[in-house]
Amino acid sequence: MSITLNVAAATTIVLTKVKNITNGKVFQFLGSSFAMATRLTTTLNVGKTGTAKARGVIALPYTPVGNTTGLIKYGYVDITYTVPIDMPITEANKLPFLGSSLGNHLVLSEMVNTRSQITE
Repeated sequence: MSITLNVAAATTIVLTKVKNITNGKVFQFLGSSFAMATRLTTTLNVGKTGTAKARGVIALPYTPVGNTTGLIKYGYVDITYTVPIDMPITEANKLPFLGSSLGNHLVLSEMVNTRSQITE
């Protein structure tokens, strides 16, 4: 099992499932070394009230600017969907589309890229 994700407008990476965990899966894309592996962890938890929380966390490795010691750090993407037990499926199905389009929207991407908000 694998997942293909965009890392730029026309660039993708394929993350391959490396293990199952109790409540989800772990995927990985190996970069130039094992330490440079991009990881995706997906989990699903259903609470005692029946509310489901589906979560995906991506850890993206990078070498800090000016680093000469081989230090590797990570940037993160954390997406969580919370679906109450009484939410109609037709409405719940909208959540992934909203999350995806928000993640690609200029309002959010500019905050990530420039560390500032768009002023209009």
